[in-house]
Parts: sequence; structure tokens; C-alpha cells
Amino acid sequence: MTKDECLKKIARDFLIAQAGLEYEERIITNRNFAGSLFLSNSDVTNLRAKKAVIDSLIQTFAKEIFSLSKKKEQEKYLPIGTAEEKIRRLESHISTLSDGECGNVLTKLLNEINPILDVEANSENRRDHAEYMDDSGKRSALKVHSFNDGWFFTFLSKLVQKIQETIGMKTSEEKLLEHSVQEAESSLSL
Repeated sequence: MTKDECLKKIARDFLIAQAGLEYEERIITNRNFAGSLFLSNSDVTNLRAKKAVIDSLIQTFAKEIFSLSKKKEQEKYLPIGTAEEKIRRLESHISTLSDGECGNVLTKLLNEINPILDVEANSENRRDHAEYMDDSGKRSALKVHSFNDGWFFTFLSKLVQKIQETIGMKTSEEKLLEHSVQEAESSLSL
């Protein structure tokens, strides 16, 4: 896989994860506000913390891509809209980058992700905003399992979430970061 293909795939994966977290945040916030017996403010805070980490990583590499892009200044932003619109925008900017520039973006992304993956999670450092979290707080935020709104009863979903956390299953966001690191490292070694 070339560096620009790798960067496009990572961008796509992150933006799809972000869209899923935005949907999940709406569901949990609304159900908590409506008075669900099994959801609390801490569930909302935990999800917002996880979303903040993903948002922060997206902003980091999008900013780097836009700064290197050869497109017009007016096009250097992520549109408000669907994940597909954001993906198209980023991919069009990535297409203007040289192989070396894509490598630089991948290296900077690795420098952001690796410290998060290399520390032990500490839930006391988890916050609603990524800029207020250290790497252990970010890791802790990524370890919070998603709430599955497909379950008919909220308590069943909450039970599954607690079981997943107790047995140490990795969340999709943790897998996303680890997979992105593997792809970026293999792309950079070519």
C-alpha cells in the first residue's frame, strides 16, 4: 500500500468512527436526559471523552494535510455534514500531496497515537475535552466500550458493556488506533 493510499484509508476509518461516536453520543445523551434508569451522566461523560480523543486525532492530521495541500485556501476545512463528505474532502487534499509529504503526515500521526497506546489507562485523567487529558486519560477514554442501542432493554446493553470492560475486550477505537499504527508503520517502511 502506498503512503497516500494508507493515509486515505486511515482518514476514512477515523471519520467513520467519528460519525459512529456522534450518533452514539446523541442516543446516550437523549436517553439519559429522558431519565433512563441504567444510564447516567458518567456514561455521557465517558462517551464524550472517547469522542474527544478521536476528534483531536482527526484535527491533528487534517490540519497537517491542509497545511501541505496544494488546493485553494477556501477548501482547507472539514465540511459540516456526513462522514462521506468529509472523506471526499480529505481524500482530494491527500491526492495533491507527494509521497514524502504523506510520509510526514503519517509520521506525525504515529507520534500522536503511540504515546496513547504506550501508557496505562487512568480513568481519573479522563475529561470531556482531549486538550485537558494526558495520554493515560486518553487511553482510559478509548477503553470505554460503546453502548449498543440495538438492544431492546437498556439494562441488557449496559450489562454487555460492563462484561466487555471486565474481561478486557478491546474497543473498536483501540483496535482502530492499533491498526492505523500498523498500517502507517508498514507504509513508511516501504
